[in-house]
Amino acid sequence: MIGGNVTNDFLDNLAAQQYQKMHQPKKIRLTPQTFIDMNEEFERNGDRVRVNIPTQEAIDKWIGGAK
Repeated sequence: MIGGNVTNDFLDNLAAQQYQKMHQPKKIRLTPQTFIDMNEEFERNGDRVRVNIPTQEAIDKWIGGAK
């Protein structure tokens, strides 16, 4: 029953690929717009919190230092 083994191998490989895709770390790109959007959401929610808006260079430096 060769066809059955090929089908099972295909499905196993497909499932393994899906698992790997689902369990990769999320890649979030932080930009100054991210912080602007956060402040707008805080304002809409009535939160009394505001964040300073960094430059892209400052964000990249901060992320690079965290590695």
